[in-house]
Amino acid sequence: MTTRRVLLGAIGCAAIMAGCRNLPGPTEVTPDGLQRVPSRRAGGVFRLPGAPFAQYRRLILEPVTVSFIEGWEKSHPETSDKEKRRMREEAAQLFREEFERELIKGGKYTFAQDPGADVLIVAPTITDLDVPAPYSDNMDMRTMSPRSISLRVTAELRDAPTGKLVGRIDMFAGGEEYGLHEFREGNRTTNAFEVRNHVREWSRLLREALNVAKTERQR
Repeated sequence: MTTRRVLLGAIGCAAIMAGCRNLPGPTEVTPDGLQRVPSRRAGGVFRLPGAPFAQYRRLILEPVTVSFIEGWEKSHPETSDKEKRRMREEAAQLFREEFERELIKGGKYTFAQDPGADVLIVAPTITDLDVPAPYSDNMDMRTMSPRSISLRVTAELRDAPTGKLVGRIDMFAGGEEYGLHEFREGNRTTNAFEVRNHVREWSRLLREALNVAKTERQR
C-alpha cells in the first residue's frame, strides 16, 4: 500500500511539473509599453499590443547615427580622428544599402516623402561599435584580432501620421572568437565586410518582424 502511494505521488508530481513546463513564461513589457514577441532570428522584437501593421506600404528611414563602444577611441590612439569619422560614415552607408536591399528591393516597400496613413517611420541607431583591429594610418603596422567586430543596431518604429511608437527592433551582433586561436588581420575591406553582414542580418530581422506583424493582424 505504501509503495502504491509513493508511486501515485511520483506520478502526480511528474504531471504537475510537465504542466508547469507548458505554461507560458512571463510577458516582457518595456517601460514605454512595448511587448516582446517571438522571432526566428536572434534579437529583440517588440510591438505595441493591438497596433495594426497591415496598412504600411511605405517607409521613412531617418538618418542612422553611429557611435563606438565606450572607451574604444581611447584604446585605439593609432587610429586618427579622420579614420574614425570615415568608419562611422561607412557603417551608416552600409546600413542604408542593406536596408534598401532587404526592405525596398526584397520587401517591396517604397520610400516615402510624406507621412501618409500607409507610412512607417524607422529611426535607427548603431551603438557599441567595437572594431578590434581598425585600419591604422601607419602603413607599417598590421593589426590582428582574435574576434569579429561587434555592434548593436536598434530602431524605433513609429506610425507616421501620429508619431506613436508601435515597435522596436534591437539586435546585438558579432564579437565571436574566430576559433582555434586564430587571428585575422583587420583592414578597411575585411572590417567593412563584417559590418555589412551584421547590418544585413538586422535588416532581415526587421523585414521578418513586419511580415509577422501584418499576418497576425490579418488573422
